Amino acid sequence: MFSALAALIFYTAPLTIQEGIASAAPSIEVPVVESSDHQHLKNYDSRSTKAANEIAAILRNGKTYEKCGDLSSALQCYKSGYKQFPGSNSIQQHLSRMKVLCDIQKRYASKDHQLIIRKMDPEEFRLFVASFFEIFCSNYCSELTPSEIFQREIVCIDIALNSRDFRSEIIPEHSTEQIREFRRAIRNKKVQTYDELIAANLELGELFEKHFHENGAILVVEGMFSFIASLDTYSEVLLPIQHKDQLAGIHGNVVGIGTELSTVAGKTRIERLVPNSPAALAGIQRLDTITHINDIPISGKQKVQISEMLCGTEGSPVQLTLERKNGETYTVKLLRRHVTYPSVSCVQLISDTSKGSRIGYIHLEKFQTNTPDEMEDHLKMFLQKGVTGLVIDLRGNPGGTVTSAVNAANLFLDKGVILKTRSRSKISQQYTADPIKYYGLPLVILVDHESASAAEIFAAAIKDHKRGILIGKQTFGKWVIQSLLPIPNSQFHMKLTTYRFYSPNEHQYNHVGIEPDYEIHQTGKPIFKENLDFQENFSVGHSHASQLLIQDPILMRAASLLSEAAHP
Repeated sequence: MFSALAALIFYTAPLTIQEGIASAAPSIEVPVVESSDHQHLKNYDSRSTKAANEIAAILRNGKTYEKCGDLSSALQCYKSGYKQFPGSNSIQQHLSRMKVLCDIQKRYASKDHQLIIRKMDPEEFRLFVASFFEIFCSNYCSELTPSEIFQREIVCIDIALNSRDFRSEIIPEHSTEQIREFRRAIRNKKVQTYDELIAANLELGELFEKHFHENGAILVVEGMFSFIASLDTYSEVLLPIQHKDQLAGIHGNVVGIGTELSTVAGKTRIERLVPNSPAALAGIQRLDTITHINDIPISGKQKVQISEMLCGTEGSPVQLTLERKNGETYTVKLLRRHVTYPSVSCVQLISDTSKGSRIGYIHLEKFQTNTPDEMEDHLKMFLQKGVTGLVIDLRGNPGGTVTSAVNAANLFLDKGVILKTRSRSKISQQYTADPIKYYGLPLVILVDHESASAAEIFAAAIKDHKRGILIGKQTFGKWVIQSLLPIPNSQFHMKLTTYRFYSPNEHQYNHVGIEPDYEIHQTGKPIFKENLDFQENFSVGHSHASQLLIQDPILMRAASLLSEAAHP
């Protein structure tokens, strides 16, 4: 099996960024990295007038957001466009550039980033640069030559030099002409070998110090980190606080207050509360908006800033000021402690009174380390209650770790391949079922457009083995794996796309997604959201939920199929 840190799958939600960029930045294009999983799509958009018009509209919309300074919406626009037209080089270039700009903005919102870089002495920095490129060149899923790497770095540095965040934070007193002179000085530099690549990066730092009297490591790190962000939709270098957040997502355990947050239009809202967590016990409710942390206003702050403000040691206090939907404001003081986030967010026992069937329902929020054990606990409970079938709801599930998806699928497969992976060197590895733990209940899986990565591993394994039925909408189509790789002698980690994965029958659904056996449009609110709205937190109860079926046609169809199978 994969270890939790060696191979991960994540679908990363879009950042919420509000600040603008310098006017020159949109003219800079990042080269496209060729990717073998969609070579057959590369030119299809140019052969269709309708597709070409739709691509042009996507680009116009993205540029409109950029001109308004709404980089978050621009990034989401290009991501959605790339999902629709993965063969469009123009959309991919705009997406890469916007990822770089958002990545730059994230770093200069962090209180730790510059401090970490400036503390490196020259020898530490040289080792950091060498380690960085060794890790990248040994692990990335597509091979790039030293020349291609450096070319992309220079483009990313161009973007940084034209971004308001980098210029205002690092070189605020220097004129546009000085910046142009520096850009001319570095533009014609050529490299052929990996040793030359490292030497060229160190030389960039020296040139930056000479031109701007500023620590050259800042620029070189900007080029290297932005280079990673430019590669594909998912790769990035994680700041220390982001790495902590990723580990919390993997293990479902963190020192904190027990909330999940969303940041939209500069406002930070409570999306979920863990039962019996400090936040839940203090009376905080879902959809409340945080306005202050420790009396500091947070309106307009970025996700990384808010994470750093909420981060702290076990037992340390934090004060939140919140606003209810009705405008009421209140303040609570909380003590941080270890909180476990369940991956199962809703469990129900559904009774079909007409046929006497009892159906178990589990909604999986995401796949994390504790997912298989949580699922097995609920399966044992269902068997004690005499269920005749099981519904596993993966709607809205963005993924998680490879290990948890494989081990969860293993609960329902007693033989055969669960997953195959392949690196850029075409080395394959496969993961097979172990019959020690097997639950033979009839099975239906619910999926939608947001079911991604690890959720697709699970769904594809069930589908290929004809072990269950898939109902809902076509899945997201993320069939690449990211690994979390520590960069030696630093506090940074690289989240790098390292593998492609394949279903047991060798299907590769990247940019495509899995088609369900029964396609049904969602016309009502899914049962887990109805339950969530009522409870205002994670709800893992075992109440009868037949009255809610009519509001969830996808679940109703699943229950009907399972009832028919139990009573033909």
